[in-house]
Amino acid sequence: MKSKHSVEAIFACYKLVFKSCPFLSICEIVSYLGAAIVSGLMPLVWKNLFDSISLALVDKSIAVVLNAVLVFGIFQIMEIVFRLLGRASTRLFGYNERVILNMRSKLYDHAASIPLINFEKKENYDAFERANSAIGNNAATKMVDYLYQTPAMIISLIIMAISLWSMSPLLVCVAIISVIPVSLFHLSKGLKRFQLHQKQAADRRLKNYFWTLFFSPAYIKDIRVSDAHDFFMHKWLCCTQKTNEEEAEFHFEHLKKQIIPDIVKIIGSCLGIIFSAILLLLKKITIGSFGAVINAFLNLQSSYLQLVSNFQQFRESYLFFFDYLNYLNIPIEKSGSYSLDMVNDIQLKNVWFKYPNADNYALKNISMSIRKNEHIAIVGENGSGKTTLCRIITGLYLPTNGLVNYNNYSLNDYSLSYRDTISGVFQDYINYLIDIRSNVGFGSVVNIMNDDYIYSAMSKARTLDLLYKNDLNTQLGREYGGLELSGGQWQRLAIARGYMPQNAKLILFDEPTSSIDPLQESAIFNQFMKESSNRTAIVVTHRMGATKLADRIIVLDKGEIVESGTHDELMNQNGKYANMYREQAKWYL
Repeated sequence: MKSKHSVEAIFACYKLVFKSCPFLSICEIVSYLGAAIVSGLMPLVWKNLFDSISLALVDKSIAVVLNAVLVFGIFQIMEIVFRLLGRASTRLFGYNERVILNMRSKLYDHAASIPLINFEKKENYDAFERANSAIGNNAATKMVDYLYQTPAMIISLIIMAISLWSMSPLLVCVAIISVIPVSLFHLSKGLKRFQLHQKQAADRRLKNYFWTLFFSPAYIKDIRVSDAHDFFMHKWLCCTQKTNEEEAEFHFEHLKKQIIPDIVKIIGSCLGIIFSAILLLLKKITIGSFGAVINAFLNLQSSYLQLVSNFQQFRESYLFFFDYLNYLNIPIEKSGSYSLDMVNDIQLKNVWFKYPNADNYALKNISMSIRKNEHIAIVGENGSGKTTLCRIITGLYLPTNGLVNYNNYSLNDYSLSYRDTISGVFQDYINYLIDIRSNVGFGSVVNIMNDDYIYSAMSKARTLDLLYKNDLNTQLGREYGGLELSGGQWQRLAIARGYMPQNAKLILFDEPTSSIDPLQESAIFNQFMKESSNRTAIVVTHRMGATKLADRIIVLDKGEIVESGTHDELMNQNGKYANMYREQAKWYL
């Protein structure tokens, strides 16, 4: 990791934390620096107290002892004040929570801005898991805290070393040398712990996935019917045991390696006590100073170890935060400068598309044009590339090779706001466990409080029946004490959401009626054609009867356009479309 990037990451972290809560950040700095100075001066305070007591034993003067106790008390009060100042910022005013909120907001905003194709990559999910772990581990606040603590600890360490040096330079050397092996051990352990955490990212995702299966209504029904609880429990246990065993092995190996460094530290502590006793016997120090010397020696050892530990934890937090920054550095979608107010024609020229890490192309040499207000039906067997083609047409995916033009300009030349002119419902619609208004309304967020818009969209999707005994603010989803819907009702809500953008110039329906009964389906298709009479429309369907309503039918097979024409033209060709139509018609004759 280059030092330039390291410095940039440190500044980025400090900027993020300071912007999240500037006043509390200043309180943290004052707290750490104040506590460091007080801690560094405590050996001298102790020495002064012991010497005063020794002097009082000789000349019977209590005033000197009272003055020393007063100074000691003042330093104790200062230590408490600085400690409380640091705790108040974290516990009373939510210092950590504010930073976490800011980090999560930035992470989710960025995830919503990167190209959709990234969500077809396993690496993207692993990277998101590591970035999310950085937030969960409080990487930013810890990193900044350690950054504040380090200068404070160095100041404290220097003051302690000077104090002890004034009594015995040899003890300073013994104290530091005796803890060097322990400090090197902890530095190595911190790096390896981070590497293990990175390695386990995919396993943690899989473990969490299996755990969610046990509580999700979408999965629990299948698991119960199939009596597969033990099967999935075994899967979850295997993932959990794997990560637990790796962590146990890691800690056991480092526990064995820690024995020798700890023995060296103990020997150093014993030597320090012996040397202090020798100094007392040689009358180099007073009996009052003896306790202060031992205290200063042990504190110097402890402070040095704490400084090294602080550096190790700072580096570990930095590595976690770097994972967070790495995700934020994933390039976002590029936006052009042109605005798209009208869709006159759409052209695909020699478009090829391959999913990440796939061996074969999902689309092969696709060339087609769609005229203004033309109604296109796309049909084909499962896996033929229908949904992928729709995502290419709408710009959700960029072609691997080839061009997608709107009005003779590349789609890349348009501002991302062009999506305001596109409305659609995809086959993998989501059941949002929120109220009815939000479920439908976020299809056009600016109109989410416009009841007329929502009623109109729900009417077109034939889902106003939901409001007979409920209102727009009715919560959906039994998990949250709300209304439970059937599959068809959920899908009609998704269709209503697609009708919300009333100024859309291109309407796309990708298998919009797969869960809807035939009578409702027929009405919805007729409504769709009516609503798109003055718009360009694309519908993907397995229901061959609906294709007769289209101006033109595109037939896909293994990622290629194999037929194109009207229903009558394709039936006369007696090719793939005709075979598909006749096979499906058998079920209705």
